[in-house]
Amino acid sequence: MKKISFLLLLLFCSVTSYAQFKGQVINAKGKPAKKISIRLKNKSVSTVTDSKGLFTLQGITPEDTLVIAASRKEDAIIPIGNMNDITVILQKDNFVVKSGNESYEKEYLWKKTRIANDNIITREMIEESTATNIYDILRYNIQGVKVIDNTDGSKIIIRNSPLEPLFVIDGLYFESSAEADARVSASDIERIEILRDGEGYGYRGGNGVIVISTRK
Repeated sequence: MKKISFLLLLLFCSVTSYAQFKGQVINAKGKPAKKISIRLKNKSVSTVTDSKGLFTLQGITPEDTLVIAASRKEDAIIPIGNMNDITVILQKDNFVVKSGNESYEKEYLWKKTRIANDNIITREMIEESTATNIYDILRYNIQGVKVIDNTDGSKIIIRNSPLEPLFVIDGLYFESSAEADARVSASDIERIEILRDGEGYGYRGGNGVIVISTRK
């Protein structure tokens, strides 16, 4: 009997951990907020809202926290808890979260971002931010470098190139941001340098190069 109960508990946890989470983001006028970046804090899970302001995320747990990029300088931070669908209203100074019969209002988290004119992000800049992965580190911090969030994941581009740059981590080459992000943790990065022409890397550097040095 105890064994059966344990198996049922494991099954329940599995269902809880991989539930589908749905929501909608609208603006203060009640209109859909489209192409809004949404991610899970401390996880490489992200998406964007569609033309109706709708979004869906997989693999949500009650312990997760939703981060909605309300603007370049403000994030809406929303603990998941027991919610499985929400409506978020983005207002000027705060945001409103509605789920079922519950509703609450909360202030935005002001992003600590700094534009690096020398194309270098230091360890100090990373520690000042709330970044937990390569995408968050590079988001808004280097002019000409963009993080594009899609429903199937995120990518990083330089100078509006259609392709991602070459990523070099401690001398090892990676062809995509997904590979690079899986390789290194934000807490281990000492320095990031953006090489826009990538001349020293031949044709592989044609879309630019992002050189990452870790704390060894």
